[in-house]
Amino acid sequence: MDFIRIIPAQRFYGSPAPPHRPYAFYADSYSLHGRTIADCYRLVNGLNLPPKVSGYEKECRTPFAWNYPCNGDPDAPLTKIGISSNGEVKYTAYPLDWLESTKYVVLRVNSFEAQKNLDSFPATWRALSYIVSDPERMGASKLSWNMRMEEFSAARIHALFCQAHSKSGKGLLAAMSSKENLGLSSFEKFPEWQEELEYYHYLSIDSGFTNEIVDLFGISHRCWHGCGYLGWPGFPLCRFFLLRNKFTPDIKLSVLGGRERYFYTETALG
Repeated sequence: MDFIRIIPAQRFYGSPAPPHRPYAFYADSYSLHGRTIADCYRLVNGLNLPPKVSGYEKECRTPFAWNYPCNGDPDAPLTKIGISSNGEVKYTAYPLDWLESTKYVVLRVNSFEAQKNLDSFPATWRALSYIVSDPERMGASKLSWNMRMEEFSAARIHALFCQAHSKSGKGLLAAMSSKENLGLSSFEKFPEWQEELEYYHYLSIDSGFTNEIVDLFGISHRCWHGCGYLGWPGFPLCRFFLLRNKFTPDIKLSVLGGRERYFYTETALG
């Protein structure tokens, strides 16, 4: 299995995700085999999904930012954003021929190397809960003005999370469990939607900073089902994973045009 991340070239600033995000979303590259890069981008961001299926809005089926102007965020779909007279945000996807004429930065890494060097997780509410509650992964330290912004964001949210849990009398997930016994080392199993909701409720114990957690990881909004795939429960189209937001020699970078096709081939382990 390989993981792939596709970023419009005009939104690529030298890192897989904005610097304040500890992890970045990658897709399962096998799901994208044979498609043009533009079509891969449309699929991963939910631009070519039906507006509503089985009660789920389009933006509820993809983890990425849909519901506010995104200021160049690489995880937000390339759309024209308009605001109606009553303040409602509207989206109009750029036409396919425009997306096909765009250049994309494509990052690809083998799952073995990602597990070894990029602390990879299935992209689920369970994984987010575990990461946020883990002081080491969130870079927890005494907050100070000397911290860089990208360090401060994660450390502050972890501190708020600990405070909320101490007030509620509940323990922290990372202190009670391991990545392995939570099933976060398995990349094959699809989690149950209802089970992931339990971890969402754990994560949203305090509504005040849940929005900040959403921004920290680039999630669309609280209605994302959080089961680690694009689609809706029972109908997966493409799986997602969380990898550390950093470059390593394991990550292969290429720049491809929207009309070029992506072909999945098993990457040899280095």
